[in-house]
Amino acid sequence: ASSSYRWEGYKLFLKLHIAKDSITIFPVGIKNIVKDWKNTGTDEKPIFKGSPINYKIIEEPIKIKL
Repeated sequence: ASSSYRWEGYKLFLKLHIAKDSITIFPVGIKNIVKDWKNTGTDEKPIFKGSPINYKIIEEPIKIKL
């Protein structure tokens, strides 16, 4: 986990889908992080926009039956 903080490039995380009878885990990779965030809203209601995020599922989803 600490190496992902030091390197601004590739990031990994897990997306979870929780259903009544199963949990599906999606390992997701982001190759380039967004660095050009701009506030297009107001100070009270900020809306941040930046360049598109390039992501992909890096392995097959893992399904756990409950």
